[in-house]
Amino acid sequence: MGWRDEWPSMPDGTPYDGKHLLLLARAGKSPFDGVWDVRLLVREIEEKLNTRVTDIPFIDKGSNNYGILLKTADGRDMVARLARSDVNMPDFDDFPVAVQGAEVRFESTVYHLLRSEVLLLDQAATMRAALFRYDPPHDFSTQYFLERVFRFMPDSLSMPIAPTRDEGDMIRWEDDEETVGPRALAAKQALLKAIPCLLPPETPEASLFRLVLEYGDFGIHNMTITKKVNGEPVVTSLFDWETACIWPALLSDPLMAVSPVDLIVDEDAGPSVTRLPEDATPADLETYKTWASHYVKRLYHEDPGYKAVIRAGKDFRYLWYALRDWRGGDSEKFFGALGAWAEKWIQELEGPI
Repeated sequence: MGWRDEWPSMPDGTPYDGKHLLLLARAGKSPFDGVWDVRLLVREIEEKLNTRVTDIPFIDKGSNNYGILLKTADGRDMVARLARSDVNMPDFDDFPVAVQGAEVRFESTVYHLLRSEVLLLDQAATMRAALFRYDPPHDFSTQYFLERVFRFMPDSLSMPIAPTRDEGDMIRWEDDEETVGPRALAAKQALLKAIPCLLPPETPEASLFRLVLEYGDFGIHNMTITKKVNGEPVVTSLFDWETACIWPALLSDPLMAVSPVDLIVDEDAGPSVTRLPEDATPADLETYKTWASHYVKRLYHEDPGYKAVIRAGKDFRYLWYALRDWRGGDSEKFFGALGAWAEKWIQELEGPI
């Protein structure tokens, strides 16, 4: 058995379709029997929220959690999250309890911090721009900045956390005992020389180095959405802050996940699309392009400074996201290519390294 719950099957062997869970549980036919108790979950929700659950129309699973749609006697629709793993499960291999506890405390703090702002926003681009404009309290940033950067962060910082262009401490990789070759070692020197030059000076159009609360997984899949009487959709909340972090505005990523693609901006801050399906038709591609153009246009309308930040920091952003997205393997090829890019960049700026 794996350390995450497997999606259940029905008695005839077909995968459970996620529907009518409460009815099945009350009839003693819950697909999750023996794994977790649907009735116990419902009882806890009813007790904590002083309501009565009347239906569970649908349940689905993500990488780490179930998403459960609930209907209640007082007319509220709710979304509950339930972890797909338990520290008491055999062969449990997730983050230790101390790490998970820190994740929960951080997410709870963010919900409390942003509840009044986020719940009033009715469109994804407006929400993203509002989050970009939001200045988290200094004590909040000080407490969580280092903890939320990456897993290969240093144990401490040698300078106070502040919105500054100073490079400060170098982030190091965790010790994976990998031996690197001459290309990777040479690339390190080129990158170290390039980084101070890659960091742009402040611009009057926007503050590049103020600290922002970066969501990390912005998209439809992490929003609750309802409809007005006239049928128009309204985003009512943004949840699942476990991937959030605090870093300079220069590095903010406006990516918006909409099934089945991600709406992004290119290095010149123009609209673009990634994660395209292999079977996308020309009509699909045109639709995705229209979505990206609309989202980015609205985003910049809400906060023109966002566009200025992306343009000003395009070279440093390229380096940062390349390092962030690297998943290991063939370090000679990866860092060799980055080193060659850095050398070319410096040569164009001030001559050979």
